[in-house]
Amino acid sequence: MKMKNSKNAAIKKNIKASPDTFSEPKNIKYTKDLVKDCSLFLGNSFCLIKSFNDILFLVYVKYPNYIIFFNLKNDEMTSIIKNAHSKEIAILKYYKDIKNKRDLLLTSSSDSIKLWNLNNLENFFFLNFKDPNILILKSCFLKTKNDIFIAIKLAQKNDIFKEESIQIYNLKKEKIKVIKDESAKDSSCCFDSYYHKNISYLILCNKKCIKVYNYNKNKWTIYYTGNENEYIQNFIIINNGNTLKMIGSSFDNIYLWNFQSGNLLSTFKGGTQRNSFFGVCLWNNDGFFIGHGKTIYLVKIKSDKLSVEKRLSGHKNYIPCIKKIILPIYGECLISQDNDGIIKLWANNHK
Repeated sequence: MKMKNSKNAAIKKNIKASPDTFSEPKNIKYTKDLVKDCSLFLGNSFCLIKSFNDILFLVYVKYPNYIIFFNLKNDEMTSIIKNAHSKEIAILKYYKDIKNKRDLLLTSSSDSIKLWNLNNLENFFFLNFKDPNILILKSCFLKTKNDIFIAIKLAQKNDIFKEESIQIYNLKKEKIKVIKDESAKDSSCCFDSYYHKNISYLILCNKKCIKVYNYNKNKWTIYYTGNENEYIQNFIIINNGNTLKMIGSSFDNIYLWNFQSGNLLSTFKGGTQRNSFFGVCLWNNDGFFIGHGKTIYLVKIKSDKLSVEKRLSGHKNYIPCIKKIILPIYGECLISQDNDGIIKLWANNHK
């Protein structure tokens, strides 16, 4: 009985911990499959949500346009939004609106953007691009000091490499800014935002580089890989006190930059045609998990050098999306999805 109480106390302590203070994943193991019908799209095929009413959800898209809500405590589907868009959903992102105490979900297809209030599953924001020549490539939330906006990356439908612009909208559906990037000649694989010390950034993973736009200063910074013929697929930011570092991964390589200076600190090679790098998830300030073919690598960062410390096997196809969460029963967990639509749970404290 004492051991059981001690274990429960440790789990409760873990639940209160900051997401950036996850412990060493020494005991992380495969636990179970969660769902087997998740649609595939790059980077954010599912969201993990701890709602304002303390419900833990896995939210994912079932092809082509169903949004599924899966309760991670009860292991059951609790809600479904059918035909959420008229076309296939390609973007799914979550934002915790602390100011208004609501959970927001952003979804987009090739011609429309929607925002959902998850407190009541209300669609309160709908933006439709009726121009048949315009295509929505990417979209994301953009947090600022006083507000939250929606950033949308557009392209010509007949030529996605001829990108148009990044348009910024407030939640009243008013266009408040258009960002031009004259050097943008390649389609972005990943498009997201980052907020640090009252500065808002938009981050685009492109061919041979990552482009970062400082929204406050209206300034671009380019982080080069030195390789001309590869696309960066994903990124994560490591916040270690006053120093920010950025990880970017292509199919072949993993790169580490100093975020403030833009200097490339190190490169880790190891991706092949059969075992490409793909989904990436920051675990703590010392390491991250990344898909490598059918395997998940734990990569540690030591003196700005990258090394593989652990390998997790269990998927039967490549792994485009990995995220972390703390669950009441299992503690610190990794959740990963493969190209077959199977989402797996890996628990760090699982016995």
